[in-house]
Amino acid sequence: MTRVYAGQFPGAEQARCALPEYAHVSFFPERPMRADRREDANYRRDVARAKTVCAACPVREPCLAAALATGGHHDHGIQGGTTPKERIRLRKGHR
Repeated sequence: MTRVYAGQFPGAEQARCALPEYAHVSFFPERPMRADRREDANYRRDVARAKTVCAACPVREPCLAAALATGGHHDHGIQGGTTPKERIRLRKGHR
């Protein structure tokens, strides 16, 4: 599983995603689509697990701010407790 690169913002070394006890959690889950375009149950499960880790993270807010600031075609994975699609919506709401 791909681990988060903790180092994108000040205080990132305190991120829960960087702790060894969360090495089994995928913060960059694969997003397979079914023929009817609904998200796969495994993807939803992986997203929920990552968001649970993020919810109690002491640096969730700066992580989200960094993710919102970078965006673009490099925007993937669960960052600051949000999916890329959720961050797109947040960015649009900030305009």
